[in-house]
Amino acid sequence: MTSFFRTSFLAISSIVTLHAAEPVAEAAGIGAWTTDYPAAVKVAAERRLPIFIEFTGSDWCGWCQKMEKECLSKPEFLEAMRTQCVLVSVDFPHKTQLPVELKEQNTKLAAQFKKSAGFPAYYIVDNDASQTTRWSFGAHPKYGADLKLLISDIKDFCAGCSGVVERTAEKLPEAQAAAYRKAAADYAANQLKVVAWLGEDHPDAKAAKEQFESALKQLATLRTAMDAAAAAPASTSQR
Repeated sequence: MTSFFRTSFLAISSIVTLHAAEPVAEAAGIGAWTTDYPAAVKVAAERRLPIFIEFTGSDWCGWCQKMEKECLSKPEFLEAMRTQCVLVSVDFPHKTQLPVELKEQNTKLAAQFKKSAGFPAYYIVDNDASQTTRWSFGAHPKYGADLKLLISDIKDFCAGCSGVVERTAEKLPEAQAAAYRKAAADYAANQLKVVAWLGEDHPDAKAAKEQFESALKQLATLRTAMDAAAAAPASTSQR
């Protein structure tokens, strides 16, 4: 379930936007990476999926290339993401000259979402009107060793997004759906608190690590409550 709560927090590095042996996308960002952010936003709204944005340096960043090779270009990863999120690659190459419009788009997206200086940086963005950032993370060596861990983590990262919540809630009986929405709202609110905390300066590394681990434990508990609300039949009273 909440496997990402076992991984450490900011391992800042990078990825690649030149995804080898490009698969055919079902739609912009579905089953394949896209660089067309407006098209991805449209698809995300239509399908009620969050957006997974990668900020990468495709031709200079070693960790970017490692994540690309071991995780982000793998068919298993791309197939799993079809039902989880829309994939958008935002590249800042040193050697490759991007088209002017794409370069301008990428600069604007970095100004809007990217809160860290390092590469790669990954953001889960809700498809709501404000395009709320639900989670951010960096490269981690565990992902290369266990692709299923990354897939599971992204599912957890996306769990608080509005479209994901509603797609689940709509399948539940009314009372159960209300309980699920409440549990999801608690989880999403705490996600935002952690995201805000990650954007702050923490000079005491030891204290910051302890605070982060405590926050993740709380999120894990709330995520478990979400799963329980979705899985358990609504309680009924019998006389």
